[in-house]
Amino acid sequence: ASPHSWTLRHVTMLKLSSGMTTAGVAALRAKFPSAKSVSDKDFMDWRVEMTYVNSFLKVHESLACDRQPSMNLSFAELASLPSAEKESNVSVVRGTSWPILPFRVMLSFEEFMEVVTVTDIIPQGEGQTLTINRPSPINFEKIQGKFPEDWQCPLKWYNDSKTCDCECGVFDPDCTPGTFLPVLWCPLPYAKVDTGSFCSLSGHCTPFPPTDDKIVVKVSEGCSEINRPGELQLDGYLGTEEAFRTESGDGPMCEPCPGDDVYGGQAALDSDSYYKCWTQTAGVVHSDWSPALYEQAAAAVVVGNSDSIPATNGSSGATGTPGCAFYSDVWDACLLTDEANYQTETAFFVRFARVGMGFPEVKRGSTSAPQVDVLLGTAVAFKGVIAQAEKTQSDLQMLVVA
Repeated sequence: ASPHSWTLRHVTMLKLSSGMTTAGVAALRAKFPSAKSVSDKDFMDWRVEMTYVNSFLKVHESLACDRQPSMNLSFAELASLPSAEKESNVSVVRGTSWPILPFRVMLSFEEFMEVVTVTDIIPQGEGQTLTINRPSPINFEKIQGKFPEDWQCPLKWYNDSKTCDCECGVFDPDCTPGTFLPVLWCPLPYAKVDTGSFCSLSGHCTPFPPTDDKIVVKVSEGCSEINRPGELQLDGYLGTEEAFRTESGDGPMCEPCPGDDVYGGQAALDSDSYYKCWTQTAGVVHSDWSPALYEQAAAAVVVGNSDSIPATNGSSGATGTPGCAFYSDVWDACLLTDEANYQTETAFFVRFARVGMGFPEVKRGSTSAPQVDVLLGTAVAFKGVIAQAEKTQSDLQMLVVA
């Protein structure tokens, strides 16, 4: 099967056809008395066909409700924003008809999505109160970020009443609907698809102007099972997942992408929002760092056991700093050393075209060390391996490249 074709099912057909001779039929009749009533034609007129796939795992490309690729994400909405509690009661409006308890719903706002289980429904005036269980809760109260801790652009840009600075890690008040200030950094210049020219309430580029001046969390229709893009699902096995686990001895499932060492055999999101094997992760070094990001990057750069190299320290105003491959005029610092200093480690932040993209986490000392190329234009300025990769924060990830 092609490693990039997850939307098509590649199967192999095996055909076992009869090839019995007259002598063979006679011998069968002699051995099994019941076969005497079977005509020669019936003996010769049979065929067994079966198909198989290399892996029982299916990678979902879109949201699915009870395995149907259509889902109403705006069935209801929450009256207030939920915090990050594992179990809580939330008030909903507009939703009236729900499936039999327990069931699952999707809480969503823009690209933030969370699957929760509804365990109880209590009528409340014109609305309802749902008791929800949240295995991986999102703090919707904080998705706009906090200034200055989460701000990733020069501090003077924030709320300067001049421009809406999008994609800076925190929602800029200058982007509030109705201000009509120019939007900067949208659409993203490095994305293969149009990310839109407007700025959402979460501080990301979007193709549609926000209609509300506050965050409203939508609640989907109820489903017994919800699958998100990129999730793996047992597919092609004639039985339940419980039976499959029992028969396989509770061992690990096969990898959906055998041999893909970079992502540990898992499908990864590409810049066109498809989950594929052997994807080439492409991002842009984020040069406009805040002082908080500087400190985090400098603290992560370690050579040997003790020597700390603050790779973000450069000569003032020296864009031609020796050994510097990527210099930030905004911060007056070298963000990326060149190939001549390949024995050092350089920390930098990378932005990706889609939320959810990025490299898998790599811890120091790990045997997994994906190779990467850093380009300046089309020229390779830096070749190395990822010595450390932090968990992706939205579309931003910190890498330490050796």
